[in-house]
Amino acid sequence: MFTGHPFKLSSRNFDLILAHTDIPIAVMFWKIDCPTCKTMETAYQQAASHLEPWVRVTRVNMNQERAIPGLYKVDDAPTLLVFKNEQEVGRVSGLLTTNEIMRWVSQYV
Repeated sequence: MFTGHPFKLSSRNFDLILAHTDIPIAVMFWKIDCPTCKTMETAYQQAASHLEPWVRVTRVNMNQERAIPGLYKVDDAPTLLVFKNEQEVGRVSGLLTTNEIMRWVSQYV
């Protein structure tokens, strides 16, 4: 199941992944028309290859999936959330480098 790349979450699989994953889940909320998101996507992909299998690295396209960002009150992109035991335990918004992502997410492992 781990690919070293962020796994795409949708309203069809979001709750299932949260409920059946016993490790922390990092979720990057991004938008297609967001230049900062495009820059961070590369860093996030690089971080995924280091964080997995200790963290499930995922992403949500806010243009396609409006319910999930609404549920968690995510308005800004990029925003990174970490979930443990189906609960949000961390949140940060804005551009992060690969090392910043890894350091920030690792505190929840």
